[in-house]
Amino acid sequence: MRIFCRPVVLLFLSLFTIGIYSQNKRFHHITSKNGLSQSEVYCFLKDSRGFMWFGTVDGLNRYDGYTIKIFNTERNNPKSLSNNTVRSIVEDKLGRIWIGTDDGLNMYNPESETIRQIVPVSLSIINIDSIIERETNLYLR
Repeated sequence: MRIFCRPVVLLFLSLFTIGIYSQNKRFHHITSKNGLSQSEVYCFLKDSRGFMWFGTVDGLNRYDGYTIKIFNTERNNPKSLSNNTVRSIVEDKLGRIWIGTDDGLNMYNPESETIRQIVPVSLSIINIDSIIERETNLYLR
C-alpha cells in the first residue's frame, strides 16, 4: 500500500504545483481592421520597452497594446524609412531599433522617436533581408 501511495502523492503535488505557477496568457490578433498598415507581416519584434513592432510591405508598425503608430517612407525626407517594405527588425543593447528595408538600413531612436536612414537610397540600393546584433556589431544580409 505504501508503494502505491507515494507515486499518487507525488503526482498530486506536481499537478498542484503546475496549477500554482501557470499563467493566463492573452493573445490578440492584430489585423488591418485594427489599424495595421498591411496584413502581410514580414517580421516582428517585442522591444525592451514592451512595444510590438511589425514590418510589413506598407511600413513599420508600432503597437503599444492599444494603438498602432505607422512609420512610412516620405519622399525626400531622410527622417523617414528608406522604403516601405520592412523585411527585418532588431533591437540593440542601447534600445535602438534597426530596420532593414528593400532600400537600405534605418535606425529608430526611441528617445527622439525619429527614424534615420543609414544607407540612403541615393547612394546605394541595398535589400536587407535580415539583421543580427552581436555585442556591438550589426551583421546584415
